Amino acid sequence: MTLAAPFPVLVTGATKRLGFEIARALGVLGYPLIIHARRDDHSSLDALDKLQALGFQAELVACDLADPDSITKMIAQVTHRHDRLAGLINNAGLFEADNLESFTPESFLKHQAVNVQAPILLIQGLQQQLAAAKGCVVNILDHNIENPNIDFLSYKLSRFAMAGGIRILARALAPDIRVNGIAPGLTLPSPLQTLDEFGAIHGKVPLGRGSDPQDIANAICYFMTALAVTGQIMFVDGGERFLARLRDVSIIPPT
Repeated sequence: MTLAAPFPVLVTGATKRLGFEIARALGVLGYPLIIHARRDDHSSLDALDKLQALGFQAELVACDLADPDSITKMIAQVTHRHDRLAGLINNAGLFEADNLESFTPESFLKHQAVNVQAPILLIQGLQQQLAAAKGCVVNILDHNIENPNIDFLSYKLSRFAMAGGIRILARALAPDIRVNGIAPGLTLPSPLQTLDEFGAIHGKVPLGRGSDPQDIANAICYFMTALAVTGQIMFVDGGERFLARLRDVSIIPPT
C-alpha cells in the first residue's frame, strides 16, 4: 500500500539496526522520514544517504535522548519544519546489564531517562503536530514485560514503566492520537552475544522462528494504519514470552 500525500514519521534510533529497518519499511509505504540519531556523524549520514538512495524523502535530526535540553532543541527543529506528523516511533533505547546485586541509582535513572522520560517528552512536545494529522505513536518495549527474567533489572523496570504509560497516554490523547506498543522477542544479537550464540538460540521459541527486524517493522506499519486500535501492546516474539527462563539468554544461553 502506498499512501497519498502522507505526513512525515519521526523514528528515533533510526540510523542502525532495528530502527533503520523500521524507517525503510515506512518509506516503502510512502511516509516521508525524519530519522533520529544521537549525533550527526558519518554513520548517521551514511544511513540517511542509503534511505534517500532508495527514493525515500528523508531528513536527519540529532539528539541525545538522555538530555532533556537536547530533546527540547530537537522538538523545536521538527516543529519548525513540520506542522503535521503522521507518527512517532520511539525505538531508541538504553540496554545495559545490571541485576539486584549490581543495581545503582545511577543505572536506574539512566534507563528511565532514555526509555521512559524521553518518549514522553517527545509525545508531549509533538502532540500538536501528531493531533493535527490524527497520528500514531508506537513505543518499542520488550517481551520480558510478560514473563521477566532476573537480568537487566534497570532496563526491564523502564520497559514496565513505558508499558503502563501506553495505557495512560492512549486514554489521555484520544481521540486525536493513537498510542500503542510492540514487545519484540530476541530479534538481533545483543552486544553481549556472538553471532553464533545468537543463531543457536534465536529459533528456540514455541513457533520455532524468532522475530526478525522485518516482523517488527510490519507490526509498526499495521499500527500506523489501524485507525480503530489504541492502547494495545503487540507481542512479536514467536511465543518467546511463554518460556519461563530465569536468566537472560544474552548472558546465559539456555541449555
